[in-house]
Amino acid sequence: MVFVVMIVAGLALVLIGVVAVFASTNQAAQRGYETTASPTPTRESPTATNPTQSPTKQPSPTPTPTETPIILKPSEVKAKCHLGGPKPRAQHPVDDEWIYGGKIAMRRVPEWKDKGFAFLWVHDIDSQTFQHSEGWFNGASVSALRVQEGFENTEKAAKSSLSCVAGSYYTDLTGLEYKFVKQVSLGGKKGHWVRAQANVDTPELLGIEGDIIDVVVIDTGAEGDLSMFLSTATIGDDTNIKKMEDLINNLRVVE
Repeated sequence: MVFVVMIVAGLALVLIGVVAVFASTNQAAQRGYETTASPTPTRESPTATNPTQSPTKQPSPTPTPTETPIILKPSEVKAKCHLGGPKPRAQHPVDDEWIYGGKIAMRRVPEWKDKGFAFLWVHDIDSQTFQHSEGWFNGASVSALRVQEGFENTEKAAKSSLSCVAGSYYTDLTGLEYKFVKQVSLGGKKGHWVRAQANVDTPELLGIEGDIIDVVVIDTGAEGDLSMFLSTATIGDDTNIKKMEDLINNLRVVE
């Protein structure tokens, strides 16, 4: 992704933006805001926890494959996402170790820059980003999704958010290949992890084939909300793809 003004990039997009607005020569301008995704199964209902301001020790997500990978053409990637509220933030601690958003926390990466992502369909987002190469950025974020805005369960929310990213922010998208859809458990809270490869055709950015996108959505039991981790890493960048996996494996529920 390309940042031109202060806020968002990542996903390897070309960005011209002001807070919460993406646009670019490589990435699409914003589209309508109505969540679309796969049919809605029953929402998971783990026991709610009492949120506090510090993350507690949680085991790594335990994946269980549930779906065969599929490949979508650009025309098949639905990208209308409900307008959320990325700018207002809940109260969170400020420290050097954790990034907080949507009742979960991810480890801070010292060499990355704070902020950068401001996805328009989420709430309470915080993120870090880094420049992969000239004109191409990636990063990771944590945020909240509202059930009443169409994210009724973790699998649907993960797939919808994947479509929002791939369909809205990659104008040069040539295909979206699902790598896996897995059930996960984070500190006893259930959710889904979706990984896909967004392939792009960007002649002006030599050697860039697209991004690996990871979306993890957890039902922490917070009333009306789901928690989401979303990251992008450039295809072929094994170091940062592994780093995203490490971030996922170290996610914590904020108790």
